[in-house]
Amino acid sequence: MLPPTLYSKAEVLAVLNVDFARECCEVLAYAVYTGRLTETATGCAVAGRGEKAVLHSLILGQLIADIDGCLVGGIDEEEAFEQAVDVPDPDWPAATGFHLRVRCEQLRSLAWVGYVERLRWLVQDKE
Repeated sequence: MLPPTLYSKAEVLAVLNVDFARECCEVLAYAVYTGRLTETATGCAVAGRGEKAVLHSLILGQLIADIDGCLVGGIDEEEAFEQAVDVPDPDWPAATGFHLRVRCEQLRSLAWVGYVERLRWLVQDKE
């Protein structure tokens, strides 16, 4: 068995910012889809997913702040709209869950167990 990889705080903050941007793209996508599917059962389901995406992005943003990091870069609106097509794909939550599980291991390598617990909740909510 290979020893666990150690990550620097800067590396973990950089990838958490990527995850935050991914969640923001998801929020944008669900906002667009909800607007187009208003007053339908599908529209209500999409709105519920959008609300969860907002909560997830807030949790990630707070986690970054708690690690004494800051949100950097933001999202490219054009790229976000291009990714919006992928959000309804059933593989999107699984891919996001995978990224968050990797983040849990990275945080664990820094002995930040309390932060791991917060991300673990997000992983479970994605699956």
